[in-house]
Amino acid sequence: MVPNQNDRVFVMLHPVSATNGATITATTLDTQGWEDIAVSVINNTVGTSFTTDSITVSESDDNTTFTNIAALCGGTATSATVGVLLTADKSAVDNKPVYEFTVRKRGARKRYLKVAVVPATTGFFTVVARASGKSANASADRTAERNVRVFANA
Repeated sequence: MVPNQNDRVFVMLHPVSATNGATITATTLDTQGWEDIAVSVINNTVGTSFTTDSITVSESDDNTTFTNIAALCGGTATSATVGVLLTADKSAVDNKPVYEFTVRKRGARKRYLKVAVVPATTGFFTVVARASGKSANASADRTAERNVRVFANA
């Protein structure tokens, strides 16, 4: 099998405006049957300096009680609960930044993932996830999937 034929892209959060200090939370992603998940948090804000206070990636077995994955949580300073240092996202002339977090499901990872973003200034965000390596025993019916792998940015 060609590797990209076993991938699927999920939009966890369509472009949404977030005000300074407000928490925006993406739709929960059910990772059952997938081996690797790459979550991308995209800053869509145009023409201004922009900073993100925090990005948290959390997991759950029951889709109710979530626990942060410290190694995949970003903040303005690292600590025992923040494993990624978020620098200034962009200046007025830079491209839109993309933060990517990879979750490997080949171990003790839980079934559901959730992403939350807290901006330091008002802006727009999108969250997408690429799931790959679907296992042979995946229980979900995925017959309607299409192998779209094209992303364009103008």
